[in-house]
Amino acid sequence: MRLSAQYNRDRFYAKGHSFADKLKFRYRLKKTNRWSPYSDKPFIYLSYLPNDTYNLEIEVFDLHAGKTTRFYLLKIIIQPPFWKTWWFMIVIFSIGIASTIIAILWTKKKAKQKAESEAITEKIISKAKLEALLSQMNPHFTFNAMNTIQTFVFNNDALNSTIYISEMANLMRQTLDNSAQQTITIENEIEYLKTYIAIENQRFDNRIVFNIQLDKHLDIMPTEIPTMLLQPFVENIFKHAFDEDSKHPEFTIAFKILDKNELQIQIYDNGKGNSRTSKTHHSKGIAITKERLKILQPSNLDPIKIDFSDCGTTVTIRLII
Repeated sequence: MRLSAQYNRDRFYAKGHSFADKLKFRYRLKKTNRWSPYSDKPFIYLSYLPNDTYNLEIEVFDLHAGKTTRFYLLKIIIQPPFWKTWWFMIVIFSIGIASTIIAILWTKKKAKQKAESEAITEKIISKAKLEALLSQMNPHFTFNAMNTIQTFVFNNDALNSTIYISEMANLMRQTLDNSAQQTITIENEIEYLKTYIAIENQRFDNRIVFNIQLDKHLDIMPTEIPTMLLQPFVENIFKHAFDEDSKHPEFTIAFKILDKNELQIQIYDNGKGNSRTSKTHHSKGIAITKERLKILQPSNLDPIKIDFSDCGTTVTIRLII
């Protein structure tokens, strides 16, 4: 007996057997599979097979002869669908990686643009605040200057009063010029302070001695500090540290480099110190200066310290340069 198969219908025939109606058939697709139940119908119906390689095996049980015969009838190879192929997996994986990279880069770009936009906005706001503070500083300075002029006129002759008013006008012009800038060089600040001190010292008959000390490592030409930073503190010395009874009045302004990025400025005098009325006096100029430093150098915590002692007063200012 031999089997032949008509593959388009999955039907097979037993040829050369005298009692074909006495035959029973069963099949399996792999040796590892269980046999199907016996059937007298010589066909196989396979509705679905997953992708794999199959070797169709037929077992024929001859009821007449009482024996079984096996045939390897057909090899079936079912290819996987394209979405299960290795090349498709690589394409999908590559697209996924590319999409992730693009998403990360896009997110970083948007975050950078947002940070830059916020920084620009913050810079504009800070600049506006600083300009507003400087606009407050100018009337404050002018008000105090006019009081000084009034005091000088009441206590001195007309000639000196005229000279004083002329010098004060020159100083106020320098003040207006400097206030147009957020920062100036230390050299320009020193020149400005010398003019201011010379004018204020006239009320004390030039008795107040002042010194300016510069660190030998400090290059005052390129180093810049906030405009009108020191004037309020010097002004407080003339207003509160000394009076007519003060003996050998003196103060010093010292610039010192603490490290390559930090500058210390100390203003110390031998005035009233602990008995000084300015301990309870809140200077508007100093308050504005502190507010300006908060905006200009937000990372510089507690940049201004004022210490009173029996020997006088010391103002310490730390700046990031």
